[in-house]
Amino acid sequence: MTFTWVAVVVPFAALAALIVYLRRRSRIKLFGMREDADLEHLRAMSNPNVPRPLFEDVFQTIAEEIGIRPGQLRPSDRFTEIFKVDSWQLGGAQDAVEDLIRKKTANSPPPLDTIQDLLTWLSNEQKK
Repeated sequence: MTFTWVAVVVPFAALAALIVYLRRRSRIKLFGMREDADLEHLRAMSNPNVPRPLFEDVFQTIAEEIGIRPGQLRPSDRFTEIFKVDSWQLGGAQDAVEDLIRKKTANSPPPLDTIQDLLTWLSNEQKK
């Protein structure tokens, strides 16, 4: 009985440890060495026409789901890279972005490559 329990539990524990390691490694590879920049500074440098609450909401939503600080994101970050990191967390960031879009507008977005694309599109949607 003990051997069967060990034979089942140990591989699952090893798999869980591997998943945690790979998740952390991919997040560190993309965001680990980045300075935690001030969101207002990032907004001013990228597109000061995007309302501050919208900018902060987008950054906080994405950062929370991938386990980093909002200031580690950049408007130029590509969703393909963010969602690669997020794939180890079962797609939470992608779902959160889709939920955010649904809360902000009833319209479907065009293809969006970067966070900046999303910010610009949502900002224009709010002006309609």
